[in-house]
Amino acid sequence: MPVTPASSAQARGWCSDYEGVSVPWLEFASAQYSICYTAEYSADIAFVEEWMDHALLLMEDKYGVPTLTYRQLPLTVNVMLVPMSIGEANVSKTGFFCCWGYGEGAGANYQRHGWYGFIPYLTPSHSDWDARPTWGRMGLPPDDYHAKNIVHEFTHAIQRSIPGERPPQWVTEGMAEYEGMFNATEYNRTDGFDSLVRYVHDEIPDQLRCCGGNPPTFSTTDIYFGGALIMKYLADTFGEDFHVRLVRHQHPSFEAALAAEIEASGSTIQETFDGLLAWLKQQRAAL
Repeated sequence: MPVTPASSAQARGWCSDYEGVSVPWLEFASAQYSICYTAEYSADIAFVEEWMDHALLLMEDKYGVPTLTYRQLPLTVNVMLVPMSIGEANVSKTGFFCCWGYGEGAGANYQRHGWYGFIPYLTPSHSDWDARPTWGRMGLPPDDYHAKNIVHEFTHAIQRSIPGERPPQWVTEGMAEYEGMFNATEYNRTDGFDSLVRYVHDEIPDQLRCCGGNPPTFSTTDIYFGGALIMKYLADTFGEDFHVRLVRHQHPSFEAALAAEIEASGSTIQETFDGLLAWLKQQRAAL
């Protein structure tokens, strides 16, 4: 019989608010998140806790976000380890759903104290995950795939905590996929990267776009994998802090911020995009 780890925070009681499935939820509470689970899958808590705590360190160390917030109030993430496949949590789907408010009082006397959101995820030891040896477009082994997805979805909570205009979707999704690929497991950083290079170079090269708009910019219509590849190139070329400067910018638009940051690094939008294509070709030739 697996032993459930001791929670480090008081249970919040929001597991039953999740409307995706009605089951007898149990809760493992930590300071900034809760893991909602069912008794038969309690052994999955330790794995999910490991990657949630890993994502919290990423939040603090890379993005400089000490605590999750939304609209200047605390934000708590509830990871819903659903015990069966449902529409928004199965072997091919998960997400970050936000935000629901909580508070006290009613009417004019109501005072909001904070927010919470959900990450529904088919619990990692469910038998559906035994159907194949690898998962996702990048062909990742199950544990590496779970780690990528958990870090990816938590990155969206980090993004909600950064004030200002939200970047384009290729940036928010590409950056979240980058974190799950390159700031999670060693397999994702190596074999996963090779798969990413093959996919973008061989299957979607025409979905990397430049240099329209005012100001001119580059982007991708493949928001997940094209976006992740661009984020990898920017990190390799300008350093990972480049990502943070993009999401914390003070410019009139994301496109203006991208152009300004690249120019400050001694390049231009066109030169950087040309460099991206050359780098992609070089990476592919090396495989």
